Amino acid sequence: MEKKIIKSLIIFFSLFILLIFITTCFSASESYFVDVSYDAKKLPIGIEEIKDLDGNKRYYKIRTYRGKVLTLSSHDYDGTLRVIDFEERNAAKIEYQYDADGNLVKIIKYNTDLKPVKTEVYKPKKKK
Repeated sequence: MEKKIIKSLIIFFSLFILLIFITTCFSASESYFVDVSYDAKKLPIGIEEIKDLDGNKRYYKIRTYRGKVLTLSSHDYDGTLRVIDFEERNAAKIEYQYDADGNLVKIIKYNTDLKPVKTEVYKPKKKK
């Protein structure tokens, strides 16, 4: 009887740990930064991460999943969207889309009302 209980507890905790692992690996994360810069592929890189938002700073929010940037947005002190300083056409949020191989294929820029203002399409590199 004790062996069945111990075996059941081991199975339960193993499934619990597996569930935690799966949810953390397959969930997107958000980070907040004072400033951002672009690299050659036009993907943002955060500068000076903000650990605790206190409502006194403007900030950039970068949402990532598996090391890929999904969105970049600029926010005012109270969290409302604001125009990104270095963007054209009053873009306040930028969404990045990738193909199955992880290549950047599309960038969609939105204004503060979350209406698309510009779309850039990229052709993925051909495999050799």
